Amino acid sequence: MKDELTSRQRVRLALAHKEPDRVPLDLGGTFVSTLTLGAYDRLAAYLEEKEGASHREPPRFVLRWGQTVRPSEAMLQRLRIDTRPIYSRPPKYWRDFNYEKLDSFVDEWGVMRRRSGGGKYHYYDVVGHPLSDTTSLDDLEKYRWPVGDDPGRIEGLREEAQYLYNHTQYSLVGCVGGVDMFETCWFLRGYENSLLDLAINQEFVHGLMRKILDVQKAKYGAYLREVGEYIDAVMIVDDFATQKSLFLSPASYRELIKPYQKELIAHIKKLTEAKILMHSCGAIRPLLADFIEIGIEAIQPVQVSAAGMDTRELKQEFGDRLTFWGGGCDSQRVLPNGTADEVKAEVERRMSDLAPGGGFVFSPVHNVQFDVPPENLVTMYDHAFRCSYRYRST
Repeated sequence: MKDELTSRQRVRLALAHKEPDRVPLDLGGTFVSTLTLGAYDRLAAYLEEKEGASHREPPRFVLRWGQTVRPSEAMLQRLRIDTRPIYSRPPKYWRDFNYEKLDSFVDEWGVMRRRSGGGKYHYYDVVGHPLSDTTSLDDLEKYRWPVGDDPGRIEGLREEAQYLYNHTQYSLVGCVGGVDMFETCWFLRGYENSLLDLAINQEFVHGLMRKILDVQKAKYGAYLREVGEYIDAVMIVDDFATQKSLFLSPASYRELIKPYQKELIAHIKKLTEAKILMHSCGAIRPLLADFIEIGIEAIQPVQVSAAGMDTRELKQEFGDRLTFWGGGCDSQRVLPNGTADEVKAEVERRMSDLAPGGGFVFSPVHNVQFDVPPENLVTMYDHAFRCSYRYRST
C-alpha cells in the first residue's frame, strides 16, 4: 500500500477526480451531512455503553430549525472522518434564540417557523411567509432585507480556519448556512405562490431573485474574504425536486433561476479556488448538465431513492465532471430500518458504483435522523472505512 495520505490530500484528490489511497469519509463537514440532535444523543450513549469511552460534548447547533448539530471531535475521530466545517456566525443585528424553549420564531428573513411536535428533537416547519401577499416590485424595495455583510457573520472565522489549516490535516469545508436562491423564494412567498409566480408573474420573480442574490453575494463575499484560501469546497444550497420529479420545468429553471445561480457562482469563484459543492435533494438528474455548465463541481447528496438517481448510471454519465458527495447509504430505508448485513451491502454497492476513478466522498444521503439505530451508523462508517481501500479502478 502507498503511504497514507492526509485527510486534506485525500479529499482534494477526490474533488480532482483522482483516486486517493482510500475514499474520504464525511460526517458533519456540512450542515446537510451531519447528525440531528436526537441521533447525536443516541450515538453518544451507544459509544459510551459499547466502547466505554465518552464521545459526548455539549451539542453545538449547526442549523437550529433543522435540529442539526456538530458531532463531537471524539466521534469524528472514532469514525475516521476526513472533513471539518467552517461555519459562518449569526449576524450581530439579529437575535439568536434559545430554540429549546420556543415553539416558534421568526428568522432574519422574516420567515416564521414552528416546531412540528412537542419534543426537543422535532424540526421547525415554515408556517409564515412574509411576502405571501406581495405582488409588486415596489413592495420588494420597501422590504427589510437581511444584512449580508453584517460583521457578526465573520467574527473569529479567519482565526478558526487558520488554526485548523495549520494544526490539523483535515479537509475544511466552507458553510455559509441556510438556503440560497429558489428555496429562499418559496420560504418568503410560500410554495404555491412561488410556483404560480414562475408561470404568471415572471417580472416579479426576476425582481425577487435579484434582491435575494444581492444578500447572498454579500454573505459569501464577506465569508470568503476571511476563509477562502483555507477551504477545499464551499457549499451552496437549493432544492429543485421531489423524489419523483422536478418542482419546476427545466425551461423555467433556465430562464428564471439559473442566471442568478450562475452569477452567484461566478462571484464565489473570484474569491476562492475551493470547489463549488451544491446541495440539492431529489430527482435532479435533468438539471445536472445545467449545474455543470454554471460551474458546480460537486453535488451533495446523491439521493439514491429518487427517480433517475441510479448511482452507476450517474457515475458513467457525469463522473468525469461531477464529484459525488454523499449517497453512500440510503437514508430512508436501509440506514434506519436495515440489518447490519443490509447496511454493509448498501455501502458496498455505492462504493462499487461511485468510487472507481475518484470523484466520491462518502456519507449517507442526508442528515442522520433520530430513528437511525446508532449501531447501524457505526456499522456503516466502520464498513465504509474497511472497504474504502478496495474500490479502485487500478
